Amino acid sequence: MGWLRSPQMKMIAFVAAVSMIVFLIYLRKMLQHLDPSKVVPPRVRSALDTLAEGLLVIDNRERIVLANHAFATIVGRKPEEMLGSRASQFHWMF
Repeated sequence: MGWLRSPQMKMIAFVAAVSMIVFLIYLRKMLQHLDPSKVVPPRVRSALDTLAEGLLVIDNRERIVLANHAFATIVGRKPEEMLGSRASQFHWMF
């Protein structure tokens, strides 16, 4: 157990912890910058746009991932403008 108290092991543990934290921060930022419109294939997107009802898909942080044309008409914005914004920003929410 004496090797746990050596300066080399402390340095290795410190560098590993800092590296993991920096990697997680970097990964989180990169995932936020991904374009959610490229996740949905174009044929699925066109099928969803033909719906008469408004469709809104949000992630677990209330960010809009997908909004069809009917929903965009209700809110008065373009579907591309709404991607990434929070659903609670719109006045239609109670």
